[in-house]
Amino acid sequence: MLQELLPAIIPSWRFFDRIGPAPRLECALIASQDDPQPEWREVSPRPARVQPWVALAHLFWNPYGNEALFLVSCAERLIETPTADRADDLWHRVAEIVERRTGANAAPPFLRIRIVQAMRERDRIVDHVAWTSSAQRWNLAARRKTS
Repeated sequence: MLQELLPAIIPSWRFFDRIGPAPRLECALIASQDDPQPEWREVSPRPARVQPWVALAHLFWNPYGNEALFLVSCAERLIETPTADRADDLWHRVAEIVERRTGANAAPPFLRIRIVQAMRERDRIVDHVAWTSSAQRWNLAARRKTS
């Protein structure tokens, strides 16, 4: 427990191991597991414009922004060291966000997520799909992790 608490007490000064764009999380709600062309949407889209007083309030209280940063951190760790536990944890967190936004009964029954990274190829910037989950039923009442 002390190992998990130490980074919160004593910060690391290696803020930027590498510099580059953060991965983007996208999700698709699909009707069947083998849907060939899902419609991908960003999990935590940023607003196009934020009013100054809202930006000031976000300095003190921004749970959705913190959640989006945590998801990016989870995605980076999954890309660096892919494990089934990390993939499952990320999938469940995204499923909770989707459930919060759409409601459990208002959407198609299967959910897929993917991690997209922007990469430079010569003079262009292209999106590279770094990881894609399998399609799973996303009814969280039945699939909620017990931990």
